[in-house]
Amino acid sequence: MAGITQNHQLLHPEQLINGKEDAANNFARGHNTIGKETVNVCLGRIRKFVNNYTGLQGFLVFNIVGGGTGFGLGSLLPKHLLVDYGEKSKPRFIFYLSPQVSTSVVDPYNNILSTHSLLEHTDVTGLQSSTRNFNKHLDTNGKRHQRQRATGLQYSTTHFHKHLDTNGKRHHR
Repeated sequence: MAGITQNHQLLHPEQLINGKEDAANNFARGHNTIGKETVNVCLGRIRKFVNNYTGLQGFLVFNIVGGGTGFGLGSLLPKHLLVDYGEKSKPRFIFYLSPQVSTSVVDPYNNILSTHSLLEHTDVTGLQSSTRNFNKHLDTNGKRHQRQRATGLQYSTTHFHKHLDTNGKRHHR
């Protein structure tokens, strides 16, 4: 938080949402308990922002999937955006935590539950593992390029744009 308070011009305080507790690495708690309380605050902030503009085309969401709140609330929000805003474009870039920095043994289970929900409620989902960034910046064994090629699913913005037409609709193959 020190960086945010020192750099108060970077993010407006109304754009930061926090809570009293976390979901303790539990998807169900982040989705069904804490998430249900927090999602209304998120939607209220989104509504306030959207009401100041006309011609909303969609939402571009970046999400780090980790911890119970990141998994649970992160997968609950797209469901509510669909209800509130209909078929607006909802491309989403999801970053998964690297196994080297994961702090919980339940992360693989949370990943599966969260991914299923996210794929149902977003138009285009780009998956990225933080393993690439972890290895790139720490370069633990000097084989940077081999690891980058071997790191899971990687989306480039070029690939992402190929799947959207000018109206933000999905292309079906």
